[in-house]
Amino acid sequence: MEAFARSVFFNPAGNDATGTETANRDLCIQTLSGWIADIHAGRSETLTPDDARKLAIGVSAVIDGISLERSLNPVGMTAAEALQIALDIIGPKIGVVFAFPDGAA
Repeated sequence: MEAFARSVFFNPAGNDATGTETANRDLCIQTLSGWIADIHAGRSETLTPDDARKLAIGVSAVIDGISLERSLNPVGMTAAEALQIALDIIGPKIGVVFAFPDGAA
């Protein structure tokens, strides 16, 4: 999950909304959904596929929204700050605490 968020903030794909990103959107949600289901399964918690998909869409939306905010005002936050903000929002929703040494992303 962190790697996915990191890839968005540190390696933006540009402005091609009709390119590879759009074509792979379903795969992205499916992959995130699988990771979320695995997190819950690792804690012996039940999560329906539909609930995992909804959480995945929310995770993706948070990352996309913060990425958009950063692109609109690149000096307003660093990539590390964007990552930290996203993970601080996402973590509680999926029951994960993302820890960064010395508060650095």
